[in-house]
Amino acid sequence: MPVTRKVPSKFGGDTLNSGPMSNYEFGGRADIEKALDMLVNLDQAQTNAIIVLEIDEEIERLQAELEKYDVDPSHVPTADFIEIISGYVERADDWNNAK
Repeated sequence: MPVTRKVPSKFGGDTLNSGPMSNYEFGGRADIEKALDMLVNLDQAQTNAIIVLEIDEEIERLQAELEKYDVDPSHVPTADFIEIISGYVERADDWNNAK
């Protein structure tokens, strides 16, 4: 059974599944920072207040994960978090390559 990643549609993905997870390997802090940059840019461009609040919640979630790395550099996030971050990293790469 293929592993899928969860990328909420409001953040640029399919509702709960953006397809099979290709050879993604969690890149630690760098991947979280890349996802944060993408979400911050999306947040700044968004005009729908509800979506802004949802993006802000996700930004807070990623920042909390970064804080865990600051305390313990060997921290390993949950599989669910890694699935979600892989989708954000893919979107960030797609958007950066489109520039």
